[in-house]
Amino acid sequence: MRILIRFITAFCLVIPLGLRAEDGQNTAASELWTTLRQGKVAIDLRYRFETFERDGSPFTDNSYAPTLRIALGYETQSFYGFSALAQGAAVLVTGPADYSVPTLPSQDRPDRPAILDPRAIQLSQGYLKWKHAFGDRKLTATLGRQEIVLNDGRFVSISNWRQIHETFDAARVDVDITRYATFTYAFINRYYRVVGHDATDGKPPCILIC
Repeated sequence: MRILIRFITAFCLVIPLGLRAEDGQNTAASELWTTLRQGKVAIDLRYRFETFERDGSPFTDNSYAPTLRIALGYETQSFYGFSALAQGAAVLVTGPADYSVPTLPSQDRPDRPAILDPRAIQLSQGYLKWKHAFGDRKLTATLGRQEIVLNDGRFVSISNWRQIHETFDAARVDVDITRYATFTYAFINRYYRVVGHDATDGKPPCILIC
């Protein structure tokens, strides 16, 4: 995310310099403020109750997980082709629950089957996007933490069934080649799974020496 922060900072410094001198920086600041003020706020709520029954050792009883997903996001309008989006997500346990998330030591219950909807509060998306049109074609570049779904989601998706969506720290380019064909390239720096940012694969977090 340091790359994204530096890019946004550079963008904010460069855009006013690219405007005509007679317009002045006050006009640029006013346009930018209007763009931010007229952005879109979106909220998504989803309640799930999942149970999992599994016989045999080491399981002593069924798992059940009542959870509520709350996602709150804000997206700016386009400003000289640039826009930004920030979205946070929280997963709350809404009632009596007893289930295991094996990759999180604090929520690991070896005697219960796994349900991968851990308690969590995290930045789910935060990116800067640039769009440019070439006639009826367009080029889109996206930099930052984002959801990526390719085709039917068989190989690259967000795992929409789970309460925490899979996201990627990535740089992505989408290009319209023809009316019926597009090209997508994404360089993925980090991948966040449905078990959340704090997952340690069941091991205690490394503090001093790994």
